[in-house]
Amino acid sequence: MAAKQINPGLIWTVSILLALIFLAIGVVMVLKPEQTVSQPTNATQAPPLVLKALGVALCLGAVLLLVPRVAWVGAGLLGLILIGAIGLWVFQGDGMQTLIPALLLVSVGTLAYIRRPGGPSATPPRPEGAAVNPAATTPLTNDPSRG
Repeated sequence: MAAKQINPGLIWTVSILLALIFLAIGVVMVLKPEQTVSQPTNATQAPPLVLKALGVALCLGAVLLLVPRVAWVGAGLLGLILIGAIGLWVFQGDGMQTLIPALLLVSVGTLAYIRRPGGPSATPPRPEGAAVNPAATTPLTNDPSRG
């Protein structure tokens, strides 16, 4: 049974949209860290340096999503950050805040699965003895022996 092919345009569209979302969040966290986190009244305030580091990690993950060979690494990085955010909100008793990060986590996890090495969107290995130059496989039109 042949492996199912996934539409490359759909993969790129999802990758670009996710990259834009995480890049926007990361840039805001780097530029205005004190305004990015909604803290409950009983929670401790995260230091701005930690928020800036998370913003840089989000930007790095967003850029890695756009490089096909390492998109699964960027998706893994973003997934770890999202798991941390979900865990923090659940621990603080604010479970309703986890809906959007959970949906983003599912999207990033799916993208990591699709873009992994050997995954559905990976280019298949070249068979042994296959020509490297595609022009070498096309027949010559001016071959005198063909008559």
